[in-house]
Amino acid sequence: MSIIETRLERSDAGGSAPLRLGIAGLGRSGWNIHAKTIRGLPRMFRITAAMAPAQSRRDQAVAELGCRVCETYDEL
Repeated sequence: MSIIETRLERSDAGGSAPLRLGIAGLGRSGWNIHAKTIRGLPRMFRITAAMAPAQSRRDQAVAELGCRVCETYDEL
C-alpha cells in the first residue's frame, strides 16, 4: 500500500490529521506542481508555510494559501 493510500485510509477512519507541509520556493513548479497537488488532497495534507525570496510571491501565498511565509530557507 502506498503512503497516499495509507494516509487516505487513516483519514477516512478518523485516525490521522492532515500532514502539515511547507513549500520551499514558489516559482512555476512551486505553484503549478507542488501547491496545486497538495491543495487537491486536503484530507491528507495542509500547507502551513511557504518560502520565497520575492515579496509578491509571499503575498500571494498568504492570500491564496493562508499560510505562514518566509523569505529564506533558514527561516522555513
